[in-house]
Amino acid sequence: MARRHQLPDRLPPAVRDHSEVVRACHEWNIGRLFRVVNNLTEEPAKFTVTHIGRLCGLSVSRVGEYMKDAHRVTAVGIIERIADGLHIPGERFGLTPRPWEPSSTASKSRLTDFQHLDDTTSEQLTTPPIRQLNAELVLSKASAAWAMTPIQTPANLAALLMQYLESLAPSDSNAFVAPRDYDYAFDQLVQFLTGWAHNMNRRELLCTLRTLSWATAAASIVQAIDLEEQERVASVLSKPSRFRLDATMIEHIETVLWSCQRQDDKLGPQAALDTVLAQRNLARALLRNCPASLRPRMLSVLSNASRHAGWLSFDLNNFDSARYYYEDARALAHEAENIELSAFVLCNMSHLATWQRKPRIGVDYAVAAGEWAKRTDDVPLQAYAADVAARAYAADGQSKACLAALDAAGTALTMTSDPQYSGYVYFYDEGLHTSTRCSCHLELHEPQRAANYAEQSLKTLDRSYTRNVALATVNLGLARVQCHEIDEAACLLGDAGEIAAYNSSARLIGQVRQVRAGMESWQHTTVVRTLDDRLVSYGLT
Repeated sequence: MARRHQLPDRLPPAVRDHSEVVRACHEWNIGRLFRVVNNLTEEPAKFTVTHIGRLCGLSVSRVGEYMKDAHRVTAVGIIERIADGLHIPGERFGLTPRPWEPSSTASKSRLTDFQHLDDTTSEQLTTPPIRQLNAELVLSKASAAWAMTPIQTPANLAALLMQYLESLAPSDSNAFVAPRDYDYAFDQLVQFLTGWAHNMNRRELLCTLRTLSWATAAASIVQAIDLEEQERVASVLSKPSRFRLDATMIEHIETVLWSCQRQDDKLGPQAALDTVLAQRNLARALLRNCPASLRPRMLSVLSNASRHAGWLSFDLNNFDSARYYYEDARALAHEAENIELSAFVLCNMSHLATWQRKPRIGVDYAVAAGEWAKRTDDVPLQAYAADVAARAYAADGQSKACLAALDAAGTALTMTSDPQYSGYVYFYDEGLHTSTRCSCHLELHEPQRAANYAEQSLKTLDRSYTRNVALATVNLGLARVQCHEIDEAACLLGDAGEIAAYNSSARLIGQVRQVRAGMESWQHTTVVRTLDDRLVSYGLT
């Protein structure tokens, strides 16, 4: 009698790692998993209904019902049985590693990866994996099962995320999380919520997103748009194949970002940073399902959000974060082929480098910004590129190049015909240009000329740009100190400190303190003691 062939006790590696098997595991689609396994194996080692049932501890009839999609598995215990019976790594199902897995893989499980569900994901997500975080998002068996089953109550979802997002946090609760790490954690969270929301309807998703406004991308826009637009966001996030991103939604993000820019102009960076980062997250999430016709505009919105996050970080003296966001903004602007935005981002990068006392790098960025700006019809942008170049030249002691750039900026400003200009450099006008002249002459050790320009700028600066007014006041104070006009310098510095007291600009506060430190030779005079009293009352000492 012929010996009966021994049936395998686990899936062959080629079948286990087949893309359709991996997909079915990620989706907890056990019916599809069994059908694919059955189709991919052949006699005499075919995984029949009977053999699958025997390995997984399921009845033949139950296996058949799963294969006909008559039932859908939602119980963690059954998923564990299937993973163990077929020897499929627990990670494929969002479970912790199974007891039989090698010890090298028995560390904490990574978040289930849903990127394979979107053919464009690998091209659109540019953030590289970063491993400085304390840990990756860890899902227990219960939470993984919960995440993949139909909608739960918002309170339950909040409890789940509060528990398991702890693994994304630094070990020190007071430690700063770098923006690159933050982006990585956010991408993991979006993948988690995307998988969980796969079987939800859009109203259920919207309800939960409102409750979890701190955790989801859509929350950044929920309070800024009407109910119809809220449903539009929920539709795109929950059922991207049926509901597509449209121009109206992009316009709303642009509107919120514009409001943040004006809020920063008046109140400083801290008032706007959280909202800008939330809008950036929303734009990153929506970009994945953006139709080709809207992709350049969506890329520009995302680029500008990153640029603004960079500017706010810069103004908070968080230079590493600023550099990260600026680099992201530059790459996105170029991908969008948005020449104006590319030039503006390079201007910001020049300003950052010059402020950090790296003037020659500032020159590099400014020259590049100027070349791109010349390819546009945006004359104020061309003027602003020359302006930042002048600052870099001045910081490097290149007087002739600095003055030439200042003259180029001034000439370009006289050619601006539209008084209601509202492009990327909407803030740049004659008053700010004159203030830059003051800064440059201070760098060139010409305090009297600097004071003259500072006085002119304070007469023409738009008072709604409080930080610009305060910085110009500080510069005038510094010029007076260098001219040994201490009485006036002390009064000016106190006025700047009053503005800094309700503006969160760390750069501004740092400048106030720096100029005051330069007045130590007069610290025992009545005017300087009065200045110190004012600064103490503003909380600046």
